[in-house]
Amino acid sequence: MAALTVEIVYRGIFQKNLAARIVRGIVLSARKSGRWGIAFGRYGDSPQRNGIPAKDFAIVADTKEELEQNMARYEPKHVDVTICVDDTLAKGVESWAWYGLQPINRLTVPDGTVLMTSLQSFDSLIEDVLKREEPYTLALIRAKASFSG
Repeated sequence: MAALTVEIVYRGIFQKNLAARIVRGIVLSARKSGRWGIAFGRYGDSPQRNGIPAKDFAIVADTKEELEQNMARYEPKHVDVTICVDDTLAKGVESWAWYGLQPINRLTVPDGTVLMTSLQSFDSLIEDVLKREEPYTLALIRAKASFSG
């Protein structure tokens, strides 16, 4: 397995702990299966501000060297899985540190996965997500956004 990179897109303060628990859970699972992993937040975000879109990342690799190669980047240029814990971000993310709307699936590799929590119907949700020429899987977890953590 080459390195696997996951991004969690969430809203600052409201979902900061939830995002941290998800990436830490991914890394813990990797460590228990004999792989290497690291979890970190994007430096340019301000998760201490109410509702600001922010990102956390988890990188899992078979070897320490593979992990270090991926850690050398300021922010991953591509991810295998995007997890969005708030469907209001489906149309895109405009972080306070960046200009312009960035599609939720912008970093997702071809044949990657976007996993989103939403109470919307799948058809309604797919209208909000940017259409791409490269194939990817859009998966839906039927749940409302958690603002408790």
